[in-house]
Amino acid sequence: MKRVFSFLIVCLSSHSLYSQPDSVVIVGNIRAAANSMLQSFKSRDFNGFVKYNNPNLVAMMGGENEFVAYLQQEINGLKNVEFSEMKAGSVLRLVSRSQQMQCIIEQFSELIINGQPVSSVSHLVGVSTDGGKTWRFADANTASADEIKTIIPELNPLMLIPKKKQETGIHLATLLKSYHPEY
Repeated sequence: MKRVFSFLIVCLSSHSLYSQPDSVVIVGNIRAAANSMLQSFKSRDFNGFVKYNNPNLVAMMGGENEFVAYLQQEINGLKNVEFSEMKAGSVLRLVSRSQQMQCIIEQFSELIINGQPVSSVSHLVGVSTDGGKTWRFADANTASADEIKTIIPELNPLMLIPKKKQETGIHLATLLKSYHPEY
């Protein structure tokens, strides 16, 4: 009996050793993909940006070329706007559903509009269909709940999306000092 118990402890311990790095790697993959997407947008590499967007969203926009054209048109219409900082924050939730992994990750941004900072924390819903190696995202705070369900029909009901926080007149670092997700 003692040997069986010892064997179980060794098995359970080794399982936790192997499962922990997997989640660390997956969270790293999420953050890397989100940061790559945000840097593509910031540098106006919209072809790169679109590659990180949810395929259903890209299809809703008319495909990659139309999505890129739309983004270029929108950005060209913004005068006196500088994207000073865009980066991924914490992964707030990570779940598996059917053949997918889904996550919610914070998106930090600071824009300078007519010399005035506008800082925000918004949230991306990410989906991976390859076990967490690659991720595609949709902005969860600019779409309604119905639009998110259209973009990600199999969205896990546990994926509660925090409210966006945005402040004008303060820099991102200041906003983040008092930020806590609110639902």
